[in-house]
Amino acid sequence: MRVFSLARLTSRERYVIGLLRGADPVSASGELLALFDRLRTTAGALGFRPGPLTGAYASRQELCLLGCIAAMQRENPGVLLKISGAIRTPTLACARRLAFEGVHLNHASISRLSGMIDACKELSVSTAPLLQVRPRSQRRPLPPMPESLQEKALAFVCSRGIASSRDLAALGVSRQVVSLMFKQGLLVRVRTGVYRAASELKRG
Repeated sequence: MRVFSLARLTSRERYVIGLLRGADPVSASGELLALFDRLRTTAGALGFRPGPLTGAYASRQELCLLGCIAAMQRENPGVLLKISGAIRTPTLACARRLAFEGVHLNHASISRLSGMIDACKELSVSTAPLLQVRPRSQRRPLPPMPESLQEKALAFVCSRGIASSRDLAALGVSRQVVSLMFKQGLLVRVRTGVYRAASELKRG
């Protein structure tokens, strides 16, 4: 199984990887440790094998769970990935407890999932096509699902011509969703933080 150096992760990411491995840090509450024990057991039934406590590398499965926890700390995790019923509940519980204890994972943990598709499938987590960059050969972007947050955001941008990230945030569209729409070709960046709708969709 391919691995990733822990030295390349943030201190909070390393902290969560440690919890996934069964570490017992002084700063962690008993409830947090119990929730991670449950997640580790549930994921283990799907084939998850945590690395050694003193290991210097994170496996792709560990990075997948790390990204799932980070996604579950967002307002609209369903936009980012799909997690099966068995592992979804303990993952969400861990994410919420971490946030309650002041441990918030950054978006890099989620972005990394785009290279962990196979490892995530082993754990019944689907990241495709939501986190995959639109293939270059696909010239026309696929329109968003009807009545979805992306469709709402796209209609807003089309009605205004251009819109900023702040405008979209006021509409309830997070930066993560805007970033995904940009990667999928639904939005075109005019300048930093300002977007317009893809011309193919405006003609559509």
